[in-house]
Amino acid sequence: MEKFHYTFEGGKKVTLPKFDQVMTIGLARKTRHMGEAEIGWQVLEKAADDKTLDVIDEQTLSAFTEFMQAWQKDSGIAAGESSDSSS
Repeated sequence: MEKFHYTFEGGKKVTLPKFDQVMTIGLARKTRHMGEAEIGWQVLEKAADDKTLDVIDEQTLSAFTEFMQAWQKDSGIAAGESSDSSS
């Protein structure tokens, strides 16, 4: 399974499965009525272990936003993109 590696300012590193490996059809179905932010939290909490979440929890909102955008972009997914937006 391919991994996504990210280094925050200050040198703290995290490694997660690629976003599209975590966002399965089952997870998309279960979260389909949630807002974009809540879906992001569901995917992150499914992918990350406690140690990784501890590193992420220390970040500022802007650093976290950059991380989430990079994680999604790494899998070819733009923030807010869904199958509905492509039709």
